[in-house]
Amino acid sequence: MASRAAGSILIFHRTESGWQRLPALAGFPDTLRVSSGGMVWALTFGRLSRWDGARWNHYGSADFGTKTSYVTGFALDGEQLWASTHEGVVHWNGPNWQLYPEVVASPGASMVAGDGQAWVIDPGGTLFLFSGRQWWSRAWTDHPASGTPKLARTSDGTVWLGWHGIWRWDGAGWTPVTEGTDHLTDAQLVGETGDRLWLWDFSGLRSVSTNGKDWTAYAPDRTGLTDHAWVRDVASARGRTWFAATTGLLEFDGTLWRPLPLPGGGVAGIANVAAGPDGALWVIGSPSSGSLQAVFYFSVVMGLAVVVAIIWFFRRLKRRRLEQHQLVTQAVEHATGEVPEELEQGAGRLARSGVLAVVEFIGAIVAYFLLRRFWPQAPLWAIPVLGAAIYLVVTFQQSLVKRRPRPSDPIGPGAPSSYDWGRSWKAVLGGLLVLLFFNADRLPMLRFLRGYFFWILVGVPIAYHALMLNLMNRATRRGDYDGALKLIRWFYFYNPSSMEALRMSGHMLLLAGRYREAEVTLRRSLASSQARESYGSALEYLGDALMEQGRYEEASRSYEAALHAFPWLHRPYRGLAEMLLRQEKNPEEALARVEEIVDFSGLSWHKRKLNGAPQDDYWALKAWALARLGRSSEAALAIENALKATNKDCLPDLAATHYRAGMAMQALGHLTSANQHFRRAVELDPRGRRGTLANMALREGSVWGGVRV
Repeated sequence: MASRAAGSILIFHRTESGWQRLPALAGFPDTLRVSSGGMVWALTFGRLSRWDGARWNHYGSADFGTKTSYVTGFALDGEQLWASTHEGVVHWNGPNWQLYPEVVASPGASMVAGDGQAWVIDPGGTLFLFSGRQWWSRAWTDHPASGTPKLARTSDGTVWLGWHGIWRWDGAGWTPVTEGTDHLTDAQLVGETGDRLWLWDFSGLRSVSTNGKDWTAYAPDRTGLTDHAWVRDVASARGRTWFAATTGLLEFDGTLWRPLPLPGGGVAGIANVAAGPDGALWVIGSPSSGSLQAVFYFSVVMGLAVVVAIIWFFRRLKRRRLEQHQLVTQAVEHATGEVPEELEQGAGRLARSGVLAVVEFIGAIVAYFLLRRFWPQAPLWAIPVLGAAIYLVVTFQQSLVKRRPRPSDPIGPGAPSSYDWGRSWKAVLGGLLVLLFFNADRLPMLRFLRGYFFWILVGVPIAYHALMLNLMNRATRRGDYDGALKLIRWFYFYNPSSMEALRMSGHMLLLAGRYREAEVTLRRSLASSQARESYGSALEYLGDALMEQGRYEEASRSYEAALHAFPWLHRPYRGLAEMLLRQEKNPEEALARVEEIVDFSGLSWHKRKLNGAPQDDYWALKAWALARLGRSSEAALAIENALKATNKDCLPDLAATHYRAGMAMQALGHLTSANQHFRRAVELDPRGRRGTLANMALREGSVWGGVRV
């Protein structure tokens, strides 16, 4: 859409032989200026370019010494150039660029330069002046509340400002300029031509001398401008003045006005005009009404299509999330017999999410207009700030979880609050910290991070989480479960009761053989409002904790709940298979469950990855099931495959494989070989889950079993 519109807005050069079309620039040409030596500069969609007679040369962050290259405006001083960027003002003296980071003007700022000086005014009313050695600033407290300022500088060095009126800089402040009783509040500052300042409104063109006293008016019937024409720019050279208007290009020699022929090619008006010292013209042409209408309709259609696509996408996403939330709710109820308040409230939030987004957007707009009643100069950036504030209020309200009364709650004074305020304060504090983080570059000591805060906000949490997982996995692989639990507490210091913190803690307690603590922790982790994939792992670990306590019926419900909520998650089949094998019943069904562990047919790459690499569990459990069926040769081969597939650096996994191999050998009656596997499991995981189970199997074998090879 942008390329189509930009293709209709072209740059032309007028010489004695006629109009010459220059190569198009990417984006929308915004400003065109010619230096006193004939050097042509153009600003196009934030990019600064210079014409060398054959092609455009572009300048960016590598030249400026900045992190970003977006230019908001520029001005010429002879052959030198000044430009404002998001990180400061840059100065080009011919061979070199110099950055002044102390001057950062907001988008919409205007700039002029001359005699080694430069002036910049931003929409906040602050004027920055470079006096030849350093910058200084002066704030304008009663500046106009809306609109965009525009500066001009006449040949005598006077600086003018057009901003809901015409103003003149007197060295200490802005003095209003009037023509009699006309305060010129509707006049637009077109530009300057040496010793004259040009203004335009629908009554026609006016010029004023540098002392502000000599006024000349040019009515439309004299200039030939129609009632609907709009004068945009002015340039002069060799006693002639040219005006860029929406209806074409006008030339004025001081006495006569005449329209000049347009470049053609669908150009109906001139957006910008600049004149070289030889009188040659450079213009930015604007397209005809037909081209504008085509671009407009195309833009409208594309815009509506994008809006419809976004609405469809989010409605589809919302429907899927609601369906997933319902599955998780059913699963938790099946596994635990109750539905946490958080899950119930989470479903309501999902159902209202679209309405709340609209309310937040409209609320920010309405709040801005109400703010303007008390603060007329309120900037536009207040809108996203108000939107963020409304979002924080909504987040606080939604994070309030109403507690259900419990029989153990005290009655009367000292009774617990009916709401869980801890979650709410954490949610609001997190939002406020994000807002403070995004505005931290306002501190002088952190200004060097300007432009990088978004990526820091994205990268730091990812790196933080990756570091935690790396350290925790290292501790787990060497069997240091207490160390892993400490790491979880340290890294989740800001929210130790979150689902992720409780789920990982429950897993570590399970691996450590602390089954009752693991059960309590995992049940607490199920009280979350967001039905994430973590629920599947939590339900699986809860099933393991219940199985180790001999509560097979409850464990089975937990495994079934995980499979119901996340059918693509095949990890719970490990627990179902091992539970059947421990009870020494239905080995055929156990073997079928084992085969389900690696049956990833129809799953996407992402879901396969979430299932992990279960080959060690698959072969070890398969060996156990085959042994129960009396298929000894196949069981021996499966044990060999299991040992090959197990990570030798992960002691708990290696202990689990040896424990299951020992159970397989025990089922075949090879007790000596079984005890060897059990002892190896105890050596690898002496205080953990698999080491404890292997130690129990050794004691039972020594009491009840004989020795067979």
